[in-house]
Amino acid sequence: MAGTTVDPSALSFYTATYMLTAVMALSGPLTELRPADQQAEYLTWDLMVRRAMLWAIAEVEGVKIEPAPPVTLPTGYPARITTVLEGTVRRMVPATPVDEANQSAALALARWAAAMVAVGAANVERDLDQAAVLLGHRPADQAAADAELERFVLAAGPEHDLALLEYFAAQTEARVAEAVPMRQRLEQYALAKVVL
Repeated sequence: MAGTTVDPSALSFYTATYMLTAVMALSGPLTELRPADQQAEYLTWDLMVRRAMLWAIAEVEGVKIEPAPPVTLPTGYPARITTVLEGTVRRMVPATPVDEANQSAALALARWAAAMVAVGAANVERDLDQAAVLLGHRPADQAAADAELERFVLAAGPEHDLALLEYFAAQTEARVAEAVPMRQRLEQYALAKVVL
């Protein structure tokens, strides 16, 4: 209602809570991907809601998250496979609107994969280095890091909140930077500060 005083921190808290439910709702479909699902959409939505949740938490905590610059897609020899893949997908003639949507998704995924080829391994190594700061040792791989960080988060006190926020925000921003063809959609979910 007009004239009602709204607590900005409360608004950010409820935004983060709402987005957390969306992250949780997507965890099942993304754990067990099925060919019939809208997988490209699920991957995009997952980044959208994770990003929105983290930006809302950052607003509550008074922290500024720095977006990572978009990945520059490789050219030359490293781009040959994805270039051929894109050409192959473009030669497929869609017979229905669903086919057209699937072709569009496949082309976007080809560019996304190219970005991951360019920087994905380096991003995982950076994640493991940052996880080591939190855990006191460097996990063997991303799966081990995820499992150990889950246990750490469950046991951690509030003194670890900012370090955990920084870790997950940096990880998510790096993944957003990899999602080159989805970047415009994802930018909508870097929540601007609400001025009341």
